[in-house]
Parts: sequence; structure tokens; C-alpha cells
Amino acid sequence: MDVLSLLSFFLSFPVFSGEARRGNRLPPYICHTRICFLFLFLFLFHFHSIMSRRALPILQGIVLREYQAAVLRAIFDEAGTGRNAVVVMPCGGGKTVIGVTAITVVQAPSLVVVTNQVSADQWRGAILRHTGLGERDVRLYDCGASELSAVEHTLPMVLISTYAKLCHPDTAPFNPAAHPFALIILDEMHHCAATEYNRVLAPVTLRTQFLGLTATYVREDDRLDSGLKTLVPSSCIFVYTNWKQLMDAGYIARVQCVEITCENEEVKRRVLEALLRLHGRDGRMDKILVWCESESTAKELGTTHSIPVIVQGTTERTRRAILHQYNTNPAACALVAVHVLDEALDAPCANVGIQVEGHGASRRQHVQRAGRLSRLKPSGHQDSVFYSLVMEDGKEAENAAARRAYLTSGKIGLPCIIIEAEQVLQATRSAPMKRVFEECNEEEEEAVGGSGGGGGGGGGDI
Repeated sequence: MDVLSLLSFFLSFPVFSGEARRGNRLPPYICHTRICFLFLFLFLFHFHSIMSRRALPILQGIVLREYQAAVLRAIFDEAGTGRNAVVVMPCGGGKTVIGVTAITVVQAPSLVVVTNQVSADQWRGAILRHTGLGERDVRLYDCGASELSAVEHTLPMVLISTYAKLCHPDTAPFNPAAHPFALIILDEMHHCAATEYNRVLAPVTLRTQFLGLTATYVREDDRLDSGLKTLVPSSCIFVYTNWKQLMDAGYIARVQCVEITCENEEVKRRVLEALLRLHGRDGRMDKILVWCESESTAKELGTTHSIPVIVQGTTERTRRAILHQYNTNPAACALVAVHVLDEALDAPCANVGIQVEGHGASRRQHVQRAGRLSRLKPSGHQDSVFYSLVMEDGKEAENAAARRAYLTSGKIGLPCIIIEAEQVLQATRSAPMKRVFEECNEEEEEAVGGSGGGGGGGGGDI
């Protein structure tokens, strides 16, 4: 019964109709009855509104956080009809949970596109764990002929592919636009601006509900908005969740960003050795991620410090084995990587990041690397630190300033301090880095208070 029918039903009672009137006056008992019926109607209307609202599905082993439920309510209406949306959420905030819940709401074939095979495995595992779907319902797509044939004949409920495999020339016979996908999820959707990805994905997104997930809606070439417009020319909502608010609420780990200025490459090397000693070999046994830009530097550091290395050419089997050891073996306290581990890395135990080299002024890469440390830790200790080693003069210093300005801006809002290499080299177990951080923070607060603002480096944007 709709609201109008319900209202007509109550108005048909004698207390509301003309039959009850005695001239222009009504007996008191009829007035009282009318009021009672009115309150009853309001109560039933409120109850009807609550019951008619489509409840979000219950995932196995997961209770949606308040902000996650709010994001999903913004995407889906009460009838379960979804809108095109881009969700910008911090690393560790639960973007995969948003995607898995969206799949269960839609309850129709869905296509999930991710950055690499490790991420594809993680998505498949999450869908199998938290939904009622079985192994045959959730399939990983490969460009091989056998997998291509299987997908063509029986489209699974969820098909997961990497961007590269879906857009690979060998997959030309498989046209995703020819299949009745009801939902397409682009994980790390900032990659969708690439021309080849746009060409393959646009025919799907034009007739399918679109859900983009990212922690960094930014590209240095400024092509993200135009790329998104190609994929979703119609209306698309943006849903943001604030990084600092999630940290303060305890939903993600706290990340302290530290920029260490070095005079030359030799000082950089000595600072790296000191940080590895302070966080690793001196009994703390932190979980450390070391990032380099070049594979030669990564392999050199791995050999020098006896640390496993993951680069572009590392096989999937070796990568899985290294990550398994890193996540499960307390003695495996460090890992060196290049940009292949910038995104979609499932290593919640990582609590120390050291960026030896960065990709120019790339804001996205800088935030993504800091985000690898923001997942809640199994140990319960929720404080992480992200070091960035920077030459104090020249182009590298300019790039670092641009990255820092974005990192500390209102869109991200991570705290960042600048210290000199000598402060790290002098730090000992009796005067740990935490004390250095506290002293630098106090000096920064005094400087800001004394100057009435001003300053540089983007810190004033917090």
C-alpha cells in the first residue's frame, strides 16, 4: 500500500469525513479520536518509510563502518538503483569492502579491473570470503585461449582482470562490451586516463554502472578529468572521505611523514643504514619498506643489506613468496621495491617506509607510498613513519616541496616534518627518533606561532 492509499484509507473514517460533522462543530470525543488517528497515521507512515528502505547487504565476517555505509547510501538509492560514482578514500579505509558490497547490491554480472595480479588475487579472496559466491562464480581473467573460451561461453557473476590483460592485443577476440555486465569497478581508477584503457573500457562504462575507487584522484599530466569524462559522459558523483578524520577515529593507522635533507648521495647512504639499524637490527623489529625508482639501485641496496628485492621482472611466484615471508616471518623485517609495490600492496604489518628515490614531483606516488603504512596493524601498535630522503638543493628539493605541499594539504592532511641528516645519524637508542620528532614538532609550532602563519612547504594547509 502506497502513501496516498494509506492516507485515503484513514480519511474515509467517519471522524475525518463529513458524516461526522454537526454543523461547524464536532463533539469532543470525535476531536480526540481524530487526533489519535492522526498520530497513528504519522506513526505508520514513519514505519512504512523505514521498512521500505532497502537495507545494505550483510557481508560475511564484516560489519560496515559508519562512513562506509554512508558512501554506499550515496551511491545506491532505496530501491538499490546505483549511480555512477568515484570514491576517493585513504589507503586502508576499506575501498575493497565498498566494491564487494556494491557487487552484492547489484546481484548481476560485474567486471572488476585492477592494477596487477596480486591485487586480482586479493579481490577474489575478499569476494569469496565475504559473499555467498563460490569458486566458479568468481573468475580471474587471463589472456590465454582456454580462459578466453570459458569466459565467452559462461560469463561468471564476477570477472576480475588487470588493466594490462584486458587491454592486451591477444584479448581482442574478447569484447567486454558485448557482455551484459551490470557493474564495472575500476580499482586505482586514476589509471583509466591512459588512452588504450579508455579505448577498451569506454564501450563498457557507457552502458554500465561505473564505480571508480582510488586514494589519489590526481595525475601529473592532468588528464584524469578528461579521461573520466570519456568513460562516463553522463553525471558522476564524487564521494570523499577525509584521511585525517579516519586516523583520528582509529580506522586507519597514524602516519608521521618525515623529510630528511641530505647533502649528497653518500650522506643518503649513511642515513639509510642508520634508519635500517634503528628500526631493524637494534631489537625493534619493525616492518620496513624501502622504495627506489631504479631497479639497479634497488638490487644494489638488496645485495648490500641482504634484503629481498621486488622489481618489475620479479615473477609472480617469487613475489608471492617474498610477500608471504614479509607478512608472516618476524625475522623478515625489510623489503626493497621499485614502483611495482606503490599500489595494491597487502602488507598491513608494514609500519616504516623509506623512500630513497621518487618519481620526480609525482604527488600520487608519494601519497600511495605513505598509504602503504596506513593499514591497521595486526600487532595493535598503530603508529607508522614514512621517511623521504631528499637532496637539500637542486631539482630534487623542488620536487620534494611539491610532493610535500600536496601531502599536507586539506585533501590528504598528513603531518610532515623536515629534519637534517645529522639528526638521524646522531640518534641512538637512548635518544630515539621519536624524541627527534617531538623536538622538531615543537620548533615548528613555535615558528608558526611567532610568524603568524607564513612559512613554506605546504604545512600551513593542514
